[in-house]
Amino acid sequence: SDCRPGPCTLRTSARRCPRHRSTKRQPTSRPDHACTPVRRRRRQLRRGSWWCAYARNGKHELDTRPHRRQPTGGGTGLIGMWKAFAEMEEMGWIDSKRPRMVSVQASGCAPIVRAFDEGKDKAEPWQNAKTVASGLRVPQAVADFLMLRALRESQGTALSVPDEEMLAEIPRVGRAEGIFFCPEGAACIAALRQLTKQRWIKPSDEVVIFNTATGLKYLDVLQEAPAT
Repeated sequence: SDCRPGPCTLRTSARRCPRHRSTKRQPTSRPDHACTPVRRRRRQLRRGSWWCAYARNGKHELDTRPHRRQPTGGGTGLIGMWKAFAEMEEMGWIDSKRPRMVSVQASGCAPIVRAFDEGKDKAEPWQNAKTVASGLRVPQAVADFLMLRALRESQGTALSVPDEEMLAEIPRVGRAEGIFFCPEGAACIAALRQLTKQRWIKPSDEVVIFNTATGLKYLDVLQEAPAT
């Protein structure tokens, strides 16, 4: 209908009639907390992890067969990559095959592992979380149900490793690969050893491990760790 004299009958947050159009930005219906720095940072992390799947598959000729080990705190990495695989299939870049996703957490803070083992769709908060890997010290992940769904859809698994094992892997990886792993990434190496012993992973399988930081952030922790 046409705008009538007086108060504009077409005035909304999304559309204004030409006679009452204003350059002033109209308030939206979003709640005040919808665009906080924390939420914006989470979106950036998910987007970065989404790009990891594209970049990795681009170098790997879009092969999605490898197992992927992801240290899991908030879970943005696992969720972002799983979303990217669905997009690549929709564009016709890959088929329906997916890598088996593996969530690795610290034994002192493993809410996703516990929920996965118990067959739950959501993870209960972990009480008294304690681990040297600050990136894994997340007692309650916001998107826990998305992580658990991705693990099950990919026929993957979830497991935890103690701090001692992840710290022991850092110098081993450094000597073998020349990479200074952080405890979060080293946890994936320790998990790989466990899954190999359990024969969940075969010697011929290809595994992709994401190291999410540098060991330089943990010099104080590593100096106190026993030599291996």
